[in-house]
Amino acid sequence: MEIFLAIVAVAALGLAATSQPAYRLRRSRAVAGLLSTGWPALVIGLLLGPHVSGLIDESSLIDATPLLMIGLGWIGVIVGLQLRREVLEALPRRIVGFTVIDVVITGVVFAVVAWLGLRAWTDGQRPAELWAGMVLIASTAVAWSMETRSVRPAGESNAVQRASLAIRAGGALGAVAAIAAFGIGAALTRRLDDGIVRFDVPAAGVRLALTAVLAIALGIFGRYFLRVAGKQREHELVVFLGVVVFAAGVSAQLGLSPMLGAMLTGAVIANLGSTDLRAFERFVLKAEHTVAVFFSVLAGVLLEPRIGAGGLALVGAIVAARLIVKPLVSRAGYTLAEDDDDGPVSERPQRGLVGLRLACARQSPIAVALAVGLVLAEPSAFNQKLLAVVAFAGLACELLVLGVAAAERITTGDEMEETASA
Repeated sequence: MEIFLAIVAVAALGLAATSQPAYRLRRSRAVAGLLSTGWPALVIGLLLGPHVSGLIDESSLIDATPLLMIGLGWIGVIVGLQLRREVLEALPRRIVGFTVIDVVITGVVFAVVAWLGLRAWTDGQRPAELWAGMVLIASTAVAWSMETRSVRPAGESNAVQRASLAIRAGGALGAVAAIAAFGIGAALTRRLDDGIVRFDVPAAGVRLALTAVLAIALGIFGRYFLRVAGKQREHELVVFLGVVVFAAGVSAQLGLSPMLGAMLTGAVIANLGSTDLRAFERFVLKAEHTVAVFFSVLAGVLLEPRIGAGGLALVGAIVAARLIVKPLVSRAGYTLAEDDDDGPVSERPQRGLVGLRLACARQSPIAVALAVGLVLAEPSAFNQKLLAVVAFAGLACELLVLGVAAAERITTGDEMEETASA
């Protein structure tokens, strides 16, 4: 009974955070930035968890791991449904190139940062023991928050709108890359019967191939039963939940991230669908923010905040790397904001755009879900500290970027008033 009460409490908080009053609060730029990434919900989870009030016991949630895996599968399917072929083909090539550049550069840089930081933090554990943590930090560094309202300058222009579009599109593709990178990378190691984690690349290849085949089969069956269900929403929802359960369950049973198999299944369903499926997809996507808030609260309950000096140093390294690397990488995508009618880029006003340029330094909500998935798959104290590292680094980046954007709007607003009065 305690398990279900804990889940109900966390779910209730997720629904409250996405209610109509909460929606009205999101009209504020600052509130929109914080709520879109779920950080207030994470703080609430921390307050309710065993390290503060103790109202929710983490062991109760760990015991409900099979149920919570379904939530991870839901996120994976939602992300996969957005991988429709015609949508991908309609994306400008520069956005795709921007994402590829980010995945490659960010993946390499943060893999090095994570490896060095984890080695120093853990006094040099075996490489296989640290591999999942390194993959998690590198994968969560790939994507970024797609919310741009809180970081936009005071005045709107075509350049700002196009740059915002590039950030949102790149963030969506980055979420796909993050799920794929973590799912594939984490599969390369396994904890064997002797309790030791070892690399097992051949077995990983077999499990990944089997997951892909099963995802294709499940996507075909799911699309067929959705067609049979017709336009009866309750029947479609039952089919969808069944697909999520099987997709997440198969991946978890094979020792893989539930989000990976579910994402592949969602992509298959989306590309086999027709116009009669679009309305159902929109209905399912409405729950995206609710599920994100749910896992933010869950992360707050499960994380271990006592990470010590080594953990804080790793958080600082991640934050510094995001603030340095991400804006540099984003310049490749920021060229989408160029407007030939505005003249050469070097001659255009560049003031008031610092906050938007830093938008890519913010962490994607997918990062928290990936870290929670690692804890649910192996609820060790070290993984709970890794969850805290990911959460704290993301929160620090969010607050820093929002602070820069707010200060920039105040400065540019004052300058605009002085110009108008002159």
